[in-house]
Amino acid sequence: MERVLDQITTIQNTILSLNNMDDTNKLILKLHEENVVNNKESLYRLLKMLNIAFTIRPYQYQYYIHILEDAIPQIKQYFKPNEILTNRFNSFWSNDFIFDFMIKNGIYTEDNFVKKIGSIIKNNDENRSNSLGKDFFSSIQNDDINMFQDFFSQSNLSFDMKMEYNIDGYFDKTANVTWKLPQLIEYVAFCGSIKIFKFLWLNKANTKIPDLYYFSIAGGNSEIIHLVESINFDYNIQHLVVAAIEFHRNDVVQYLFNTKNFEILEGININISIEYNNIEILLYILDHPSITSELLATAIFSSILYCNIDILKYLIEAKKVNLNDKAVSKYLIIRAIRTKNTDIVRYLCGFKEIDLNDSDEIY
Repeated sequence: MERVLDQITTIQNTILSLNNMDDTNKLILKLHEENVVNNKESLYRLLKMLNIAFTIRPYQYQYYIHILEDAIPQIKQYFKPNEILTNRFNSFWSNDFIFDFMIKNGIYTEDNFVKKIGSIIKNNDENRSNSLGKDFFSSIQNDDINMFQDFFSQSNLSFDMKMEYNIDGYFDKTANVTWKLPQLIEYVAFCGSIKIFKFLWLNKANTKIPDLYYFSIAGGNSEIIHLVESINFDYNIQHLVVAAIEFHRNDVVQYLFNTKNFEILEGININISIEYNNIEILLYILDHPSITSELLATAIFSSILYCNIDILKYLIEAKKVNLNDKAVSKYLIIRAIRTKNTDIVRYLCGFKEIDLNDSDEIY
């Protein structure tokens, strides 16, 4: 299982670092050469990686769509609509852009979707107006300081303005949420755009914003992070660690660990690592000499909750988690049944230590 997790980490890190089509095409070629897309199990892993990538690198989506488009024949070959439309990918398939893309490419129909996921809720973005325009958002995402300055010289925009909803921000669930839109400088930090951030900084934009540190961590630009640190406002270190793990800013996790007083051995760090498929940080935690049986149990439960059979197998087969420990095995099969993941249920049924007659107040 170590080899599988190493391959996942390598491919996922490559996906998250994509910033041009040439490298994307090279990765696609590699995925074919290594038979990643020509095997149902590994193709499922790739879909899981893309699901995470769309969420945490939303403005690189064109590269992920290109990978997804290339894999359409294999998705059709290996997955039926009811297999692909599972709660494991609920947020993925429910995205308007992906929904239209999948229907256009014949992966599933609207009827398939409604029967498996539920009603179709469209954002009706075509009815929205956006006074800032696509180029304004693009200038920030691409850290194009000249274009950005042109916007300000030709308008009465404020350096302390609140962002508008971006109708082209299809996958951004962090800085493009209608009921909690960020300040301009927060959005710039989230995009990791250091040139524009310095411009706003020098022009005395308001930086006394509680979530600015969070957005800078999510954006992952070390220069921005250090500038924000110099402000010296109150922050919740665990909140920042969770952000770094969630957005796969693993160098930032290490930096925070080396410079701040926080405990890496926390259940929430394990949960977030598994939810966002951050294998690198998860393995770092699991290999810690002070790891406890309670935290290993947390990892087992989270791997089931987030339907990650690779991590589950690693914990049981490589880390030798004690299934005789009631803290681990109690309600284990019930947790698996609730996910409706037959692969995990079938796998757990193979262990005599697990009580198949276990029940709780619901089952």
